[in-house]
Amino acid sequence: MGRESAILFAAEGAAVVAADVQTDAVQETARLIRESGGQAIALNADVSSAKDVQQMFDSAVSKFGGAAFVVDGGYTAR
Repeated sequence: MGRESAILFAAEGAAVVAADVQTDAVQETARLIRESGGQAIALNADVSSAKDVQQMFDSAVSKFGGAAFVVDGGYTAR
């Protein structure tokens, strides 16, 4: 769900900061967005870590000038 949401937002013109603990998966998401003409960066991050969340926002500001909204599309299967 997270990847599909990111791709849909990018298709509508959003710049995407894709973050996940799975490096390969998040890199693939950013690659798919860029290949379709969108803007995206990929970060290896754990949203349960305050340090990682701060890095995500810092990256959004540095690369895209800020964050207009945040979508948490992650989940944990148990």
